[in-house]
Amino acid sequence: MDIINLTPDFTDERGTITDLVNGVDFSHAGIITSLKGSIRGNHYHRRSSQYTYVISGSIELVSRDHGGEVETAIFNKGGFFLSPPEVDHAMRFLEDTEFLVLTTFPRDDGGYEDDTVRLDPPLIS
Repeated sequence: MDIINLTPDFTDERGTITDLVNGVDFSHAGIITSLKGSIRGNHYHRRSSQYTYVISGSIELVSRDHGGEVETAIFNKGGFFLSPPEVDHAMRFLEDTEFLVLTTFPRDDGGYEDDTVRLDPPLIS
């Protein structure tokens, strides 16, 4: 897991512009909603990188490199993190949450499922 600290890139009397990512080719962008207490993930991606930006709510992210130490972090509104390839990750939603996901592999035509490996046992159950 890579925590990405965001700061405005431009500010004037109209407001701010904060760049999330520059120079990365994406194949999918999606907005996901999750209800409080639900769990998503419990997998890793062989080749795809997954960027997650919290629009509202809060996420408890549990991740680890294969065979590595488990890390846990809480992300609230405005939180942003990267789950690189070959990093196990799972999310528990601490409240009703909406988040943006940007991935470097497409979700259609089997791209997402072909690249996703489910964890057994899961990181979060």
